[in-house]
Amino acid sequence: MKRERTEERFEERFEIQTIADDITKWEEKEEGKEVTQQWEDDWDDDDVNDDFSLQLRRELENNTDKK
Repeated sequence: MKRERTEERFEERFEIQTIADDITKWEEKEEGKEVTQQWEDDWDDDDVNDDFSLQLRRELENNTDKK
């Protein structure tokens, strides 16, 4: 029973160390890379009356009518 606890602790420490090593590798890999903006400020400003939106609305209405 004592041996099982020792093995469990060893496994936990090993897992923690593995995670720490992975984080360190990831940080080293990302070091020096510039963070670029992933979202454009106007992406959520949809114009619901643009050609694509109107065409999509017509297609959805047509598909709903067929069912």
